[in-house]
Amino acid sequence: MKKRSIAVLLLMILTVSLLFPQATQANFEAPAIEVVIQPQYTLARDFSDGRAAVFNGQKWGYIDTTGTLVTDYLYDIAGDYAEGVAAVATVVKGGLEKTPDVETWYLIDKDGHVVFEEGVNNRYSASQPTYITSVVNGTYIKSPGAEAKATIQSIRPGNTTLPVTRFTRGHAYAEGYMVVSTDATGKFTLPSAIAQAEAGAKPDSRGDMLIDFNGKILWQPDWGMLLPPNRGLVPAHSRTTGLWGFADFTGQYVIEPMYEDFWYAYRNGAFEIFADGVAALYKDGTYYAVDTGGKVLFSTQNLLGLHGEGLLPISMNGKYGYCDLQGITVIEPEYKTAQPFRNGVALVETPGGFYFINKKGVRLNPLPYTDAGVFSDGLARVQIMGKYGYVRINGRLPDSQNDRPNQGWAQAELDAAYSYGLLPTSLAARYQTGITRTEMAQLTVTLLTRLSDQTVEELVLAKTGQTLQDHVKAYNFTDSADPYVVAAAALGIVNGVGDGRFLPHAAIIRQDAAAMLMRTAKLAGLSPKLIPAEYADRSAIASWAVESVNYVTTLGIMGGVGHNKFEPRGTYTREQAIATIKRIYEMVNP
Repeated sequence: MKKRSIAVLLLMILTVSLLFPQATQANFEAPAIEVVIQPQYTLARDFSDGRAAVFNGQKWGYIDTTGTLVTDYLYDIAGDYAEGVAAVATVVKGGLEKTPDVETWYLIDKDGHVVFEEGVNNRYSASQPTYITSVVNGTYIKSPGAEAKATIQSIRPGNTTLPVTRFTRGHAYAEGYMVVSTDATGKFTLPSAIAQAEAGAKPDSRGDMLIDFNGKILWQPDWGMLLPPNRGLVPAHSRTTGLWGFADFTGQYVIEPMYEDFWYAYRNGAFEIFADGVAALYKDGTYYAVDTGGKVLFSTQNLLGLHGEGLLPISMNGKYGYCDLQGITVIEPEYKTAQPFRNGVALVETPGGFYFINKKGVRLNPLPYTDAGVFSDGLARVQIMGKYGYVRINGRLPDSQNDRPNQGWAQAELDAAYSYGLLPTSLAARYQTGITRTEMAQLTVTLLTRLSDQTVEELVLAKTGQTLQDHVKAYNFTDSADPYVVAAAALGIVNGVGDGRFLPHAAIIRQDAAAMLMRTAKLAGLSPKLIPAEYADRSAIASWAVESVNYVTTLGIMGGVGHNKFEPRGTYTREQAIATIKRIYEMVNP
């Protein structure tokens, strides 16, 4: 397939914030860029998991979000952190022609301590690379280089043997499944139907399959090439049509194989196609914005990019702007390239350099940057006069013009939630969207960190006696290692749905929200005398959720939806979730 990604490696310069006085107070109306880590590095990478790799001209080390060097300059290769570890390597050059380089690979923790040493590997050329990948769901891939096959490894204590041990192509586990070619070997037994279908086929033409942590195979005869799951959907290239479709975890197509191509982003072993639940798909000269249910939101013959927070990059006459989910242009095309919106800002390129813009198209750095990265962990790398540093946004970023709260009451609630530090920028969009289980975990844990004035790591340690990384390694769920999900599970706020799964992208219904809110409010110290909620549809409330509904109703955290109904299985939106989290905060801090 053809990789589609707008300005994949956009880097940039910094703002005149080095030239003019810096903002020191958060300004609700006029956000500005603020330098927080001064430019001093020859090269730098984006932040991930609270760490960023930086290069001093000779070796790579890692800094935290304060700019403190937490891992010394020791490595020749440095990957991004994921799930508390990063893949790094030292390289000894061969020196003579045809003498191999010697690479020694490690996984290191966030303090720079070696967790695993993967030994010494030799490589003669880039066509036979040796490497280990970033960790995804507690697993990573190890390639020995000279050999043609790779292996799957685990960082979980006592679980180093996984069903798949050797394969010609594949990816570490994502959302509970790993993509492998049908000539993979391991503890699982290849079903006869697959063996017969693939008998005599050349390795490059063999179909892919999905393997879960227990070796269970998910396979469909129509599948050729697969990509790792994204938002609960498996990108599958159909042998019948020669086109791409998207299947669920039963192997059934949710979106029939009819598309020629699509935009995606790749980082830390994970593919992002349905960014925030919307994908940009292509066929017959037309681009389609499609949700995870297969609904076409709009189509256009203009090039569409990867969705982000309610907006999509769109190209008209060779210039990029942004449109909303109805296809209406909201930021006029004037840029050479445009990144998707993330954390309320997007990175765009002009003939003079790069800018950060907000959702109204306002440029946040008055002068262009020559090089920069996207915002992650609240910071973005920027290059000034040949050196890299990091900046942040100081002040509130505006919503897009047609992505406002649905009702008047919600705006005041959201403004207050932002002022309390309860509203992650990534959720300040598409307010009427049903909130997912991962997003609800993020809101509840953020609330508790604000109330306790602790980081997520400090909160988990104080409440459980174990570090967040202890819980990450234990892995409650096979389909999510999101730190907020891990923290929420450790604190008892969330549970799985059975079979070791969390269903991270599933929408929360109202009675589920009530249960999560009750557990969160109890952790915050709220213990009211419960009054039975006399809703007209109380018989429809699940028995396990009755206490939760009584609790949130008694406190006034949640109420009915009209006509004295609670609608326990109704949709719970982002704006409703944010408002209820804000109410708990005000009850604890009146």
